[in-house]
Amino acid sequence: FVFFMTIWSSITAMNVVFYINAIGKSHLDFSDSLVDSLKEKGHTVDVIIARMNDQVTGHGKSKADRFYVFGFKNGSDWNKMHHLTNIFGDVRFPINGFRPYYDIGNSLCEIALTDQKLHEFLTYRKYDIGIVGTFDFCGVSILKSFGIPSVNTINAVPIMPIETVTIGLPNAPSQVVPLFQPADITTLYGKFWNVINWAYLHFIQIPEIKATQEQIFRKRFGKKFSIDRALSKIDLSFINSNEIMEKPRPLHHRFQLIGGINLRSPKPLNENLESILSKSRNGTILFSFGTQVAGDVYPRYAVKNFVKVFKKFPGYTFLWKYEIKHGEERMFEEAKNVVVMDWLPQTDLLNDARVVGFISHLGLNSFNEVSYAGKPIISIPLFADQPHNTDNGVHRGTTVRLDKTQLTEESIEKALRAILFDSSYRRNAKMLQKMLNEKPETPKERFTKWVEFAAANPGLHKVFKLPGVEMGMLEYFCIDAILYVMALFLVYSLLMFI
Repeated sequence: FVFFMTIWSSITAMNVVFYINAIGKSHLDFSDSLVDSLKEKGHTVDVIIARMNDQVTGHGKSKADRFYVFGFKNGSDWNKMHHLTNIFGDVRFPINGFRPYYDIGNSLCEIALTDQKLHEFLTYRKYDIGIVGTFDFCGVSILKSFGIPSVNTINAVPIMPIETVTIGLPNAPSQVVPLFQPADITTLYGKFWNVINWAYLHFIQIPEIKATQEQIFRKRFGKKFSIDRALSKIDLSFINSNEIMEKPRPLHHRFQLIGGINLRSPKPLNENLESILSKSRNGTILFSFGTQVAGDVYPRYAVKNFVKVFKKFPGYTFLWKYEIKHGEERMFEEAKNVVVMDWLPQTDLLNDARVVGFISHLGLNSFNEVSYAGKPIISIPLFADQPHNTDNGVHRGTTVRLDKTQLTEESIEKALRAILFDSSYRRNAKMLQKMLNEKPETPKERFTKWVEFAAANPGLHKVFKLPGVEMGMLEYFCIDAILYVMALFLVYSLLMFI
């Protein structure tokens, strides 16, 4: 029996190649979980890492068969971007804010096309399927140019406009806000700017990226190379989102939501943490801003306000991932219920019943972890997808939002009292946890089944093709029909006048 199973496995096993944009550590962590999910099914998996952000080192912890990493010889300007240089400042993401990021992507794409070792890596095996991290159009175009039958995309953050616009998925400004461009569409002012943002994405930003990268590829493959032709052959897009946690929006069969796939099982706490949690009379609140926010970027006034507020709740323990700065020692010594550590096992702590709340920037991994653990949240979104995740948490009734620029003693205390003493937050968090854990299909099952299906049936893009992808602006927005009716009305009016 084992012999026949081994033969069957060798017959059905796929050769898979990942092309991952190393944008942040969370992107590598997400990709690791996908790679390992396919390895567990017996498939051969190779990984290419395009290092856009030099702060993201290594190639992750996956069990891939082969790795190839490339990037800039002298580093990129990623760590100089506005979202990392003034994290707590009142800096709004400008409408053209992605341009410097795409400049980095374009330069890295030129490096990829001239990297002979990368080309040798891609021709080492005959791949059945390619999986590309969503950022721009370079990875997809490279894999399609190497003749890989089925090319699919993955996204470590929620659905991005570059994905919906390029497949012709409707993005009604009255209902959908583009990721990274938050707007309050319950107001006329917010709706107006949401229309402007979507118009800029549709008619300026995304066409500009296409045109620039198409020129890069034509230098190598000739004038007949078409970015649109490569994009039209994407079969599936796997998104690190969950329909239970996201606000509803128009979707399409091509999008497969696999949020939570990279959650790991909690482990027992060490003796020190066991002791800390056991001594807390009413419970412990976990406070962490993840790996990208160092202690020295916290506003000093905010640190003082947090400590002042925490001292008002002596029955609770506050476990804070933070590095105490010079001059703060006495303040923290006097706060007997505040425990500061430079690293915390976040998953293990959130899944402990003695942890009763979570203060976070609410990156997507943290949002997934705390939602599956069923704990109420105070969110202080800083940048990227964090405002989007926070809006979803507020919409689900599990989250209180704090403005990063107004971390006053009063606002912190009000938020803390809400998640501790307003039972609706705990109740909603437990309801969300129950739905997530009882979903009919796990994220891992959905991912592996659809990848295997796409590899066995290359050409899904033909089945899933939306008509909007080939429409111009006049046709897409029915302006041609409106003009036709107006012309008929004008002719009728003239005839009646005559």
